[in-house]
Amino acid sequence: MPDAEISRVGAYEVVGEVGRTATSTVLEAIEPAQNRTVILAVTRDAVGADESSVRAFWEEAMKLGELRHANVARVLDRGREGDHLYLVEENVPGVPLDKLMQQRRLSIPETLTVFKALCNALEAAHERGIVHHEITPAQVLVSEDLAVIKLRGFGMRHLATGGADGTTMVTTRHVFTGLIYMSPEQAKNQIFADARSNVYSMGVIFYELLTGRVPRGRFALPSQLNSEVPSEIDALVLKCVASRPEERFSSVTELKRRFAAVEDQLRLGLLHELQGLQRSTAKMLRRQEGAVSTATDLAALAPAKSSRKALLWAVVAGALVVAALLAFLLLRS
Repeated sequence: MPDAEISRVGAYEVVGEVGRTATSTVLEAIEPAQNRTVILAVTRDAVGADESSVRAFWEEAMKLGELRHANVARVLDRGREGDHLYLVEENVPGVPLDKLMQQRRLSIPETLTVFKALCNALEAAHERGIVHHEITPAQVLVSEDLAVIKLRGFGMRHLATGGADGTTMVTTRHVFTGLIYMSPEQAKNQIFADARSNVYSMGVIFYELLTGRVPRGRFALPSQLNSEVPSEIDALVLKCVASRPEERFSSVTELKRRFAAVEDQLRLGLLHELQGLQRSTAKMLRRQEGAVSTATDLAALAPAKSSRKALLWAVVAGALVVAALLAFLLLRS
């Protein structure tokens, strides 16, 4: 999209620019007919006479318009303004994930919530033959409490300008930012991406959420950089960000199954720890009772014994209540 200020795109009145990606300028706009605020993704480069790309754009935009999912920003419309194509998306309340990560470190449960939402969004898209070509934290819109998590930016593949060899010719900082999250095969040919490329991008975001860094070169395991990360998650992340596509999960559905198995393993491990706590507390109680029963002056020790026993039973009861509550929360679907 030209850098000149834009006041109108099609039937939409532009309010202002909210961001840029490697392929598009993202604008906030008002749709007067519906009296609502929307988001426009407009090509940064003119499509010119490349009608094959335009047809492919229309076809994918139609698929996106039919996609309804809680974790996907809904595509409302598409159009052409001169030599530029654009998509119209719903205006999702919240902030981009990269800004939220700048504000605070997400907890492990919050990180898992975001990761599962992205898996659900991509699985729904892949089932309809739609692949995301520019997954970055900036494309993930979240509310502060993470009640809303939506992936946007689908349909960008046909907004890219290709060179004679099929590679992208754009060389702005937006491309360099996107390259961090692109799979190696997509970085070589930014027009290309498949389900395994999306798995790689999600793995990079997952690693960054867990550690505050992106995996580069010979990177450390997430559990080595963040002691709160269970070691069971390390293998999951490593398989996502494998350099060779065939070494990654073959689909997001396979990734979801493995992720669910890891969650079950973590729940089982914590339950075993809680059971161990209960057994340790019971042993402590028995030892204390045995010490009191062998005292020589039982009459003198009777008040202390009663008080100590009551206190110990209170501790046991409290531990059992906490254990039961944690078990309920962990096993709840």
